[in-house]
Amino acid sequence: MALFKEIIGSTKFKHIELSRMESLLEFDDGKQDLVLQIIEIYLHDTPQIIQSLFQNSDINAIHKIAHDFKSMSANVGANNLATLLEKLEKSTGHSIPAGFDLQNTLLDIRTSHEGVFSELERLRTMLKP
Repeated sequence: MALFKEIIGSTKFKHIELSRMESLLEFDDGKQDLVLQIIEIYLHDTPQIIQSLFQNSDINAIHKIAHDFKSMSANVGANNLATLLEKLEKSTGHSIPAGFDLQNTLLDIRTSHEGVFSELERLRTMLKP
């Protein structure tokens, strides 16, 4: 976390795990281009993904969206959101199991995404030269 500490100082993040971003920063030899590109893609694509989850009634489509969104979220260190998406993914394999509350799960996902989105916007601002 030494590289990130220099950039973000003592800023706290609740919705994203910075160690994931730190490993991307190290992978890119300390350059911020890769991290910024991943953040930009996430910020650009995920609002539409959230909208698709809420508008889609096809259980197989919801399953696929949840799977893809889970991976995107894990890549930016949004571990709690990824866990919620994994729960949705597992619960929408072929049919929704009895007792599974799809609407509340989707609301939890949207709330978590809002926190992740906000923190990634803040991190993007800190990383931009």
